[in-house]
Amino acid sequence: MKKLLILSASVASMSASMAAAGGWQASSLDTAFMYNTGTFAEISFGKVTPSIKAKTAMDFNGNLSDSGRSVIGDENRTSMSFKTDVGNLSFGVSAYRYGSIQMQGGASDAPTGTWIPDANATIDKIAALGKWKATDSIDVLFGMTNNTLQDSTVNTIMGQYNISSASAARPVLGVAYSIPDIALRVEAQYMPKSKMTATTSFTEASYGFPATGSIPAISYGDSVAAATANSAVAPLIAQYAGALAAAASGNLTPLGTILANPVAVGTLQAVSAAASSVSDVDATVGLPETLRLNFQTGIAADTLLFGSIEHVKWSGAQISVPTGSLATSIETEFSDTTSYSLGVGRKLNEQWSISATYSKEPGNDSTSGSLFTVSNGTEGVTLGARFTQGNMVVSGGVNYTRVGAVDIVTDSGQTLATYGGNTAMGVGVKVGFTF
Repeated sequence: MKKLLILSASVASMSASMAAAGGWQASSLDTAFMYNTGTFAEISFGKVTPSIKAKTAMDFNGNLSDSGRSVIGDENRTSMSFKTDVGNLSFGVSAYRYGSIQMQGGASDAPTGTWIPDANATIDKIAALGKWKATDSIDVLFGMTNNTLQDSTVNTIMGQYNISSASAARPVLGVAYSIPDIALRVEAQYMPKSKMTATTSFTEASYGFPATGSIPAISYGDSVAAATANSAVAPLIAQYAGALAAAASGNLTPLGTILANPVAVGTLQAVSAAASSVSDVDATVGLPETLRLNFQTGIAADTLLFGSIEHVKWSGAQISVPTGSLATSIETEFSDTTSYSLGVGRKLNEQWSISATYSKEPGNDSTSGSLFTVSNGTEGVTLGARFTQGNMVVSGGVNYTRVGAVDIVTDSGQTLATYGGNTAMGVGVKVGFTF
């Protein structure tokens, strides 16, 4: 059984980039290539196609309506790995997409859009790894990873956040125990938490209520945020909107009534002062502490059982953009996650193998206060196949994932968005060569 080869399991992680209730991890560090004999190189291509739809509200009365489109966009992903041996040491490098937020919620279209943000943010990772064969059964893994946040843009109803590129390094440590005669290998892998700081500029959305008399201009984002935080403000904002419309038609009486009321004027002035355009704000992007266990073992002739358990402490790795205003600051609410996968691979002949993998990430809470949360856990199935010809190996598969339902609710109890019945599809192919 020692010649059994585990099928490429990379497609098992091809669910929607924001389908995890925890954070925004797109892929885990796959060290399987480090266990190939001799010099080995591989490249993989994948496509994620989520269908994550929501009902959302933008008006003050809390009515929800269908967005009509997936709030998570399709994404193509590429990864590359290379390793070689020098005596009892193996050295390798792997480059892949670690984190991704690809949202197309419609906030950029406000005031006719939705609450859900539009975002394009990615973290690419390069891992430089070493593996020391301490004994016939024990391997020690070590290395460093460099995590690079690419230039990113996030739009909410409050305005646009432009986040500059940043990077952070962190070590990776691991140990593996193997019994080649039965294709057994158990590997533990650990990465500590880290963070990166990125310069961010914020530009407040300009649409809204124009300056009138003693009341300065009020953006739509300011008005919606104020009405959401304090239900008593909503009627005044609606009254002010009606008064401006009446004034535009020649009826100045409603507007005069508001301008003659010091309390109303003061409240609207406070709403206007809730946010402003700022620059050079330091955004913090956390990288979570991660513990992962990979395993495989032969269970019968030409049959392999494999799987993984990964615990990620997202609660200590939030995204924070402190603009100085509660209305415009971004604070995520990621939760710790533990994900599981279990699969069976079957060698059909010297060229072909097939596999089936079940994966699950239990949810944390059916409600969230963060507009960057779009699900509560996932559950998926991946079917894979592997073809070997000489020194070339081609593997691929398709993944189907069901996404847990979640409601986005403010502290005051208003529901801003609700998700349910959503899914994601992923397809991928990997080509490897032994030299």
